[in-house]
Amino acid sequence: MGISLTGLSATDASIAKLPEKQESYRIDQTKVKESFKQGRTLSKDVVELSKEALTYKGNLNPDEIKNDSDVRKVSADHALDTFFREDMPGAASDGSYSIGGVSFGREELEKVRLVMNEATAGIGCGAGKNTYIDYRNYAQMSIAENAVGSYADASLNEQQAEVVKKAMSEYTRGLVSAQDDLMKDGSHVDSPYERFSDYYGKVYVLGDDDLKALDSLKQELSGITGRTYGKSEQGTVSVISSATNQKLINDVSSLFSNIDYTNQDEIDSAMEKYRSLMKPVYHAYYDGQDGSAKASGEIIDSDIREFMKQIETVRNASGYHTVDFQS
Repeated sequence: MGISLTGLSATDASIAKLPEKQESYRIDQTKVKESFKQGRTLSKDVVELSKEALTYKGNLNPDEIKNDSDVRKVSADHALDTFFREDMPGAASDGSYSIGGVSFGREELEKVRLVMNEATAGIGCGAGKNTYIDYRNYAQMSIAENAVGSYADASLNEQQAEVVKKAMSEYTRGLVSAQDDLMKDGSHVDSPYERFSDYYGKVYVLGDDDLKALDSLKQELSGITGRTYGKSEQGTVSVISSATNQKLINDVSSLFSNIDYTNQDEIDSAMEKYRSLMKPVYHAYYDGQDGSAKASGEIIDSDIREFMKQIETVRNASGYHTVDFQS
């Protein structure tokens, strides 16, 4: 549980709830592949297990998987997460790698995995990070999709490029799905804070464990400050940085979806447009009641520095060439 002291008073506090770690399940691709080679029909139990594995926290409809033929059809697409796994997958006897039904050479796969992982490393949401997606995160996701797509189109054949772009698209959709899953269980309600509810329209309702953690924090603070803090009540809410203005999400995303990342003028223009879009948003959310715009300006500057770092990282990864030290 992570706790923020932002805005803590005798009656309220802001507390950030970390999502529970999600388990991921995968069928044994090698065993399934071997059974297909030998013409075997998968048993009912294996089909059911495969159905659970292939649809877990994914975008597939389990009702579409009824037999071994359906498992075979969708398992190739499910293998797209190979691009983001820590370890390289096993190679075929000829040294090639089949992903999404398309063959990649070792150097091709190593290179595209490097580019995709470098492009997504700086995105500030996802596994091990904040589940909530802010506007800056939508920009980072758009930068990653565009940069990876540009690399794939320039460096791979058409079939390989389509597989890579599909995997990248599924990655970003997965981030949005994780947030949607977190927020649809009734623990999030419309924000009562009119000053920024047009941009951040949801708040998190603290559960019993959150309230206990908050009360424990108040006791610790009381010993430090000498002040008395009231007991946290049911219905206490926490402000969250989850972007909810769909038009603004679309505008921010589209800024970076088609620019040429080798053209610095285009990059600079997109950054200035981002600044204009986000100035009223961050002013409402971060700046003081005195009208000062210092905090929002600094945060926008920080966002742009992160975007530039992400772009430069992908540029470097795209220009990297593996060296065979054995030759």
